[in-house]
Amino acid sequence: MKKRNFLSKREKEQQLLSEQYEKSVSGHKPVYMDSDDISMLADWHFVHKEYAKAFEMVDYGLRLHPDSEELITRKAYLYLDAGYERQIPELLEKLPGDSDDIHLLRARVAGNKEDYDKVWSELNEIHETDDLITAVEAAYLCLEIDEPDKAMEWLTPIKDEYDDEEPFMAAMADVSYVLRETKQAAKYYNRLLDVDPYVPNYWYGLSRCYFVENNYEQAIDACNYALIGDDGYGEAYLMRANAYRALGNSEAALTDYIQANKCGAFPTESVYAFKASIAMDKHGWSEGLENLTMAIRESESFDGDRRLLAILYVQSSLCYLRLHNYHQVHLYCQKAKRVNPENGDAYLIEGRAYLEEKKEMSAMQAWANALLVEPGIGTWFEIGTHLFEMGNITSACNIYEDKVAAENVEYKNVKEYLAVIHLLLGNAKKFAYYNNMCDNPITDEDVKDINALIESGKMGNVIEATKILLLYLKRD
Repeated sequence: MKKRNFLSKREKEQQLLSEQYEKSVSGHKPVYMDSDDISMLADWHFVHKEYAKAFEMVDYGLRLHPDSEELITRKAYLYLDAGYERQIPELLEKLPGDSDDIHLLRARVAGNKEDYDKVWSELNEIHETDDLITAVEAAYLCLEIDEPDKAMEWLTPIKDEYDDEEPFMAAMADVSYVLRETKQAAKYYNRLLDVDPYVPNYWYGLSRCYFVENNYEQAIDACNYALIGDDGYGEAYLMRANAYRALGNSEAALTDYIQANKCGAFPTESVYAFKASIAMDKHGWSEGLENLTMAIRESESFDGDRRLLAILYVQSSLCYLRLHNYHQVHLYCQKAKRVNPENGDAYLIEGRAYLEEKKEMSAMQAWANALLVEPGIGTWFEIGTHLFEMGNITSACNIYEDKVAAENVEYKNVKEYLAVIHLLLGNAKKFAYYNNMCDNPITDEDVKDINALIESGKMGNVIEATKILLLYLKRD
């Protein structure tokens, strides 16, 4: 079923052009199209990942208009975007050497080769810097090479003249988002949607702004509209999945991650990794391992993201730790360190395993290595937590207090931990100090309830006692 009612005006025009072309080809009837329409249609096919059709359109256009600079330039860009750069020099020879389009194209080629001096020299040769399309193309090129400030320098001078033009608003929205000016970005995306409410890219852009600002429900709504316009929009499924995940709705997130994967926007290994995280959140360590094994197999087979592979090894080592399989813990920690020697989590888990094996010196050495690769309160907090969970309350307290709270008492839930620890240790003064910092401090009435629990023996061991006490501090 065609969803033409949900298409933008531009998408409708492009789809109609495509249908007219296909009808004429299937009926062996010649059809005349000007070079601008053919270039636009080729770009439309490329955006929809119909690469062969995009090249077919340009070649068809060049048979009709063999000297068209627009079509020669479009074919060069198609080659560039498809990774066929060796074909570009021949096309460049057919184009005037000093046109702004050629300078932009050469700059793009240089950017792909990471020859940034060449990028800037070509951009500096552009004559009509106040031309809308030229400035927008240059701005997007700057974004591609991670220079958003330079991108904004192209847009700012033409703002007064073109602020209501759709290409300018789109570029300003995208550049502002990358610069983390999300309110300005959202303003432009909303203005674009006022012009044309059926463009999926604009809804997706708006969803990114909402997500960064932690407005997850609004991010989901924006993704819903993007997907009405294009139900194969993988990035929108991915963003919606991330928003569901942030809201704690793992099942809905998983459904969208799977859809994003089918659309090519999310790797298969990451789907398995997320399935593993769901299982691990429920302490399903064996199920988690099964999914991590599949994720690792995918990542190793297809030479995936090495950083992700290191994380997968670390997550596997954690599962093995919970299952008390220390041989496998050390094996996977070593794998993680080989892939990414800067991954501090591998050293942290390795240290915890050594501690459980009663090899305290090895544990301390592993944690010292963790601090070497990732110094800071985050690593100290994790070390303190491992010590605390192993029953070494005094050492944990010292680390929480001297290495974490001393630098940032608001870090994670360190003040709650310290309040509980000092209560358990009977240190009334320090308990009161940290308790008063908590959002929901333990009251005198709570103390009576706690004492009753202690006398009844329902507090259990110190870890169970801590869990109960932390509930008091985390009440709404």
